[in-house]
Amino acid sequence: MILSQLAYGELSPPEVKMELVKDPKGMKAIAEYDRPREKLHALGAGKLSNAELLAILLCTGSSELSVLDLCRKIMKSVKDEPARLLNRTAEDFCQYAGIGVAKAATLLAALELGRRVFPSAQ
Repeated sequence: MILSQLAYGELSPPEVKMELVKDPKGMKAIAEYDRPREKLHALGAGKLSNAELLAILLCTGSSELSVLDLCRKIMKSVKDEPARLLNRTAEDFCQYAGIGVAKAATLLAALELGRRVFPSAQ
């Protein structure tokens, strides 16, 4: 319906607005080829750091920290050993600004999947 309205001139296309970002923060401040999702698609998951993999799961950081900085902080707290994340609880993850119950649940679910794939990691 909308396509036919556009085709017959009954509906004008939306105006495209370009937004100039003066002081980029978060992912906008990172070169596209260094962003975790783009890097994963280009190079494969094996080429990402532990913090970058975690950042893909969390998606966003907080007003103080980008998602990558938040994940670097989390990984630093476990000495960059992902297996140590298995001992963390939702409450532990929620201590970080930017992680609430939904993100903590995402992390716990991902960790549980890993635990089920590799039962000896318990």
